[in-house]
Amino acid sequence: APDDTNIDKIISYVQNCLDALGIQWGMTHTEVKIDENDDGENNNNIRLIEVNVRQHNDHFGPICDACIGYNAMDMCLSAYLDDNNDESLFKSVPDQPLTLYHHGTIVNLACFVEGTIQEICHLQDIERLESVVAMELFPSFTVGEIVQPTKDIRSDCGWVHLIHEDRNILERDYQQICDWMKTMFRVSVK
Repeated sequence: APDDTNIDKIISYVQNCLDALGIQWGMTHTEVKIDENDDGENNNNIRLIEVNVRQHNDHFGPICDACIGYNAMDMCLSAYLDDNNDESLFKSVPDQPLTLYHHGTIVNLACFVEGTIQEICHLQDIERLESVVAMELFPSFTVGEIVQPTKDIRSDCGWVHLIHEDRNILERDYQQICDWMKTMFRVSVK
């Protein structure tokens, strides 16, 4: 996660990308990468990965609500549906987040094995982590199902939402989930 000194640069960079693409209305799912080995002059350490003119594919609203107090879907609906008055949600939100109430992230669960699932490990351990607020393991990753290693977002096996006011706790839990993913599935191989 970027530190606070990069936030203004990231927001400016993304706004410039959207302007260059001619995107003026609606939501986007924009991904950038920060190269921490670059000196960062003139935003040279920020790289555009992709821009999608849609909401993030996951149920991201609750994380945004907890972290900054609003989310893109509610903002978009307010812009389209609310009366054009000063009390609308759309008009009440600043151009960029002013306050970070909590830290949040999504862990997309990956499968590292191939075979028929005999046992699923660590799910209760994950649920007990301090920053975990929601999770889902997809039905195609249950005992008896034949699985392949995850190769992209369409072949992941589920997700975990993490939210916590202490960034260190969130990062600790994130790393623990990543470690547990490697041994999450015990499989038999034919």
